[in-house]
Amino acid sequence: MGLNFTVNSSYESFMFNYMHVVAVLSLLIAGPTLYLLYFKTNRNSQRYKMLLINLVIWTTLMDVHFGVLFIPLPLFPLVGGYCVGVLCAAGLPMHFSLVIMSFVVNGVCGAITICFIFRHQAVLPYTSKMKLSDQNFNILCIASYILMMTPVAVMITAYGDTQSGEAYLRESHPAMLWVITKPNWFNLLGLILAVPSELGLFLLRTSPFVGAFNSSNFDNTIVQGLNFDLASYQEIEEFNDKHYNLCFRDELTL
Repeated sequence: MGLNFTVNSSYESFMFNYMHVVAVLSLLIAGPTLYLLYFKTNRNSQRYKMLLINLVIWTTLMDVHFGVLFIPLPLFPLVGGYCVGVLCAAGLPMHFSLVIMSFVVNGVCGAITICFIFRHQAVLPYTSKMKLSDQNFNILCIASYILMMTPVAVMITAYGDTQSGEAYLRESHPAMLWVITKPNWFNLLGLILAVPSELGLFLLRTSPFVGAFNSSNFDNTIVQGLNFDLASYQEIEEFNDKHYNLCFRDELTL
């Protein structure tokens, strides 16, 4: 039989207003936070100050996107939903909003990761083999952002067949076909299936470089780091290619 439920209009109104409130509060908090970080931070914490400012900017962009531009309405337990934000009301493709979502979310993850790395380096003794030089720390930060943004590149090319989402509903949840009458609806089943493989790819891509910047013999460390199971890497790549069938529905012409 599949799922069978509808969404009350009051739910749409509540989420629309709620997300707007979240975005406004985020902007109100971000302003004083940026001022205090930039002008009131101790001069001995200048580098960490810039990392925190970077984090605040990313989180504010994420809140504005989710609270004003996108405003997604997930239809759990259906793996999908639709949106009522400014971009959706303007008629822009759902794919555009999801790419921005992926960009800002991964940007926040990258900013948090760099802050953790900095704090880890701050508590390490200078004699530790894991202590990074300023140059190597900057290189590691740049590499972390590049790796974090890899799923965004995948999302850009994951437009897929717009009809397959409708086929999924007809086969598994025929009573939910009312969703396709929404101007911007999406099916994220392929994205959910791809998350474990993306995580595995991230770990495999970063593992060769763990400790590489700290070794006195840089070349030997890289060679040792690259000595991982290539067969496992290829299996994850194949799984990713097979299941990353992200389906979008921008507009249905009746």
